[in-house]
Amino acid sequence: MSGEVKVENQRVGGNNASQPEHHPAEPREIVIVAVHGIGEQFNKATIQSVAYTFCTYYDAPAAIPLGSFYSNIGKIPGAFVFEIPPFPKQFEEIGFAEVYWAPVPRVVVKEGYTLEESKKWARTIVGRIRLRYEENKGHNLIEFTADDDKMLERVLQEMIETIGVLERLMLLAEKAGLFKFDLKQLLVDYLGDVQTVAEFSNLRGEILDRFYKVMNEITNRQQDAHPGKKLEIYVVAHSEGTVVAFLALLKALSGQPPAPAPVDGQTQPGHQWVEHVRGLMTIGSPIDKHLILWPDLWKAVELPEAPKEQKKIEASRLSLGHKIRWRNYYDYGDPVGFKLDAARVWLKKNGWDKVFEFRDDEHEKHDFGFSRYPLPGKAHVDYWQDEDVFGHFIKTVVEPLPPAAPEKIKKYEKPPRTRPWVPVVSYALPYLLASALMLSAVYILYKAVAYCIDPWADESLWDTLKNVAKIASFLGGLTVMTRIPRLTRYWLWQVVGFGLFLLPTIVFGPELIQIIQGSFAHPPTAPAIAIIGLALVLVIYGVSRKYPASGFRPLFVIGLVVLGLAAYRVRTADYQGPVWPVFLAGLGFLYLWWLAALLFDLSFVWHLYIRHSAGVDRLRKMSRYHP
Repeated sequence: MSGEVKVENQRVGGNNASQPEHHPAEPREIVIVAVHGIGEQFNKATIQSVAYTFCTYYDAPAAIPLGSFYSNIGKIPGAFVFEIPPFPKQFEEIGFAEVYWAPVPRVVVKEGYTLEESKKWARTIVGRIRLRYEENKGHNLIEFTADDDKMLERVLQEMIETIGVLERLMLLAEKAGLFKFDLKQLLVDYLGDVQTVAEFSNLRGEILDRFYKVMNEITNRQQDAHPGKKLEIYVVAHSEGTVVAFLALLKALSGQPPAPAPVDGQTQPGHQWVEHVRGLMTIGSPIDKHLILWPDLWKAVELPEAPKEQKKIEASRLSLGHKIRWRNYYDYGDPVGFKLDAARVWLKKNGWDKVFEFRDDEHEKHDFGFSRYPLPGKAHVDYWQDEDVFGHFIKTVVEPLPPAAPEKIKKYEKPPRTRPWVPVVSYALPYLLASALMLSAVYILYKAVAYCIDPWADESLWDTLKNVAKIASFLGGLTVMTRIPRLTRYWLWQVVGFGLFLLPTIVFGPELIQIIQGSFAHPPTAPAIAIIGLALVLVIYGVSRKYPASGFRPLFVIGLVVLGLAAYRVRTADYQGPVWPVFLAGLGFLYLWWLAALLFDLSFVWHLYIRHSAGVDRLRKMSRYHP
């Protein structure tokens, strides 16, 4: 390729990233290649999203209908070239192309029998983790015990079951005309795409063929139409598409891609396009998990143990004369994308750090984490609408020639920052919802009993809410204390669970005892109630801890005790109204309490294992790729 881009290392606004410097005398042709991620994808939609970000960067109108991308330019499938205006006159054209691989897993997902059912696949993931731990003995920083094995399987299965429950609730919301969101289909699409890429070699080969075909057609068009221009390709990949793009780049640099389909009767060299790749942007990437859980994916592009063989492999790799500038962006609430520590260790271990510029140290930082999106499901897709994320990549990696009106361009030199309100909302909202469910459960039972025994009672709303809050805080604390041991073995969190139970018990204990005594015509003494209650709680906690697979059943016993007290209060009342509302309220009480427990479980797992990366960190420590 004629003419190399000259690069100088410059310190940039706090992130110490090297920034490219392009000379106006060098005519460039830029093609941005988008690689979509998991789930239901529409052809050309990913290109449209990326094109919007460029319009935003240049403060240009983003009036680009999806149909515009179906007018192919030259031989690039799904490419769209901006006409002047809105882009600066220094560019004759800037192109966008898409690697659209969704049809491959879509066919498999529709044939559901081909893929493993989600719970079965969760069990295979647990087994795979155990196998990797055994393979890497001597490199592990932590121990993976049989108890860890059981807990991991339980957590994964409970997450799947909870998503199933939430999906049924969303069906009710859809019937009510509130909103429509197929949560179960999202889970099926996610598992289907991961299985397709990671475990089906023939389908993975078909996906990579699509990638190579697009890349070679881009190169072929540029050589035919603009041979005097320097072609620069920048890959923007999302989610599982980052695994596809990374694997395709590695295989191409190793000279391994399959022979691409002929273009106008001429077969192009399999690695020709990779010489023009200048940058790689990954957003919401699960590459670390794939490196650890599916090591067979990477064996063909790793260095062997023998030094002589290493030299042969390194000599056979394509020398670019420049490094591919890799930048990774991830939100802490994204359940799929994380920091790529294992990827950096793997790059260095296998000699690919000579090809990729991807650091995270005191000198340069290329892996950017933040908290910008409050909801975990949306956090995985909201990158596409985040102009700060794409603006930073364009500014620090692509850096097109200066536009005609540079004062209109935002200077995205600093990496995307955390939005201060997002962590507050993402932490508080799910637990507030669980608390609201717990309060509602107690309220409907309390009001039903109160109305049944005295429909003319003059208890104020404030007094009612205070009594309901006291009971709900006790039951909520008990729920947290008994659920946490099922979800983690960290002793500190179990201490927190005990604290959340003891606090309302100590503060509201005397008043709760009075409420219980009020249910009896001949009330037992306060010490007797306290001793019996404490013994019951300890038994429930012990059963939950020793038999975590029992799920909500131990708490269900407490629920039956509460219902028994309510029934006894109704039975001994001077006046007794209709009993059937109390019966329905009792069922509603148990159901809402169960939902509150499930929502707490899902929120706790999300915060501990996703937002704080405890799951991926443990995976890294059980592998050879821990920092």
